Amino acid sequence: MEKEVTASRPELAELATLADALVSEIAEARGRYEELAELIDNAEISGDVPESQRASAIEDEAHLVALAMATNGATRADAREHLISAFGIEDPEEILDQAFAATSDSEAVEPARRRRFLRRSR
Repeated sequence: MEKEVTASRPELAELATLADALVSEIAEARGRYEELAELIDNAEISGDVPESQRASAIEDEAHLVALAMATNGATRADAREHLISAFGIEDPEEILDQAFAATSDSEAVEPARRRRFLRRSR
């Protein structure tokens, strides 16, 4: 009966072939997954991240946070306090200088755009 259906409708035969290939690929992937899971389970993981990499990651995050705070209108004092308390940075002045300089540059350009826009809209 199955051969009669597939013989009369070749697209069904092609679909059956594709389904069989898919099942084979899934079985192969499952086997690879089990091998990888076993390798991961048996791996010895070194939890030691070099201090320089850890410090660099913290500093990068602190730069982003300071820039976000400056952009969102926080005061420099609030940003300084947050960097000290959240990141343990003893002297965040360089980070604050960069963050607040970046926002003051963009603020200097913005009023000119607004004035120009107001002149055009009149």
